[in-house]
Amino acid sequence: MAAQGAAGGSGDGRQRPGKGTQVVLLRHGMSTFNKLNIFTGWCDVPLTEEGRQEALEAGKLLAAAGFRFDVAHASVLKRACTSLHRLLDGCGQPYVPVKTSWRLNERHYGALQGRNKATLEEAMGEVVVEWRRGYGVRPPPMTDTHPHWPLISLDSRYRGLKVPQSESLRDTANRVMEYWESDVVPDIRAGKRVIVVAHANTLRSLVKRLDDVEEDAIRNVNIPTGEPFVYDFDADLKPIGEPDEHGFRGRFVGDLMAEKDAAVNEYKRREEACHTKWEENPEAVPEECWCMEDLLEESDNPAQLSSLPPPPVSSRFGEDQASLGLDRYSVGYDLPLPPMRGSIPASVGGDPTARVAGGPVLEDVGGLLVETMKDLAATGGAGAAGEVEEGSDRNETVSSSAAASL
Repeated sequence: MAAQGAAGGSGDGRQRPGKGTQVVLLRHGMSTFNKLNIFTGWCDVPLTEEGRQEALEAGKLLAAAGFRFDVAHASVLKRACTSLHRLLDGCGQPYVPVKTSWRLNERHYGALQGRNKATLEEAMGEVVVEWRRGYGVRPPPMTDTHPHWPLISLDSRYRGLKVPQSESLRDTANRVMEYWESDVVPDIRAGKRVIVVAHANTLRSLVKRLDDVEEDAIRNVNIPTGEPFVYDFDADLKPIGEPDEHGFRGRFVGDLMAEKDAAVNEYKRREEACHTKWEENPEAVPEECWCMEDLLEESDNPAQLSSLPPPPVSSRFGEDQASLGLDRYSVGYDLPLPPMRGSIPASVGGDPTARVAGGPVLEDVGGLLVETMKDLAATGGAGAAGEVEEGSDRNETVSSSAAASL
């Protein structure tokens, strides 16, 4: 299920192009206009605190599921950009390079932007539903008298662009697919692990094209805020997997994790039942429990238990390491512990207490080797005192090699 563990994954965690791959998609967290049930479109509203938390939790969920990324894509609207950065923080990958494009922006709702959906529907009836859910229907255009028009048309992010005044879902799909083919697909074919953070209608239009969903069916496809979903693709980048009743083949990561947890719990239940049957009457154990005999023997043999894999990395952390933030390397991130010692050549001839004359002093600070220059004068040698004075601001600084190990 994890991107680096999926079929087509390579030894370094990259996906192998042409062997099947996965892409993670996310609608941004709840925005202020989402909470107020207002048509948002290209209005650049921020996330609510709930939305910020949604994005962070989405990152934690992806980390727990084993996903890692090489590149991320987002719209230029702040609710998508903020969600992406919160997500990357949540999954411990804030360094992932990000590409942004207006082509991933939400659908432009024209004159409806800034209006309450329920109030407008109550006043105007079914036509509002068609504007919202119809595939080829454009809402009334936004004119230059609309209060949002100068905010959008004069925004430097759209310099040189003829800003749309209204868009149908089909219009949105055209620009989204243009970006998908020009920027996302090359990343996928290069073997990169990709995540895209966008908007409800951006993603609905992408789903429509990827899964070839019927126009009537796409009306019923809803993308919730802050819940990542994954697409599996074959070697030709065609979606694979069973579609739901609307033709949607994406799988929400939360559902996958719930299915995994349910399977694990069921296995544990059966395991406990088999243990009981072996203990009560070994001669009458059903065939489904025969494999448990070896497990029972291992549990009575300390020598065999000692050969089992070591405990999770997180259980080997002490308070000092945890206080230094090294708990980021715990299980879920699938990374080894950073080297704690040996990064700096601290000894001469194998004697750990010896050091090169005039060289740095190595001290153990919270389990990390830190080099200091404060007693350099005491080691002797011409110019030593001057070196201390000139380099005094280097006292208690981590060496470049030690820093590289963090």
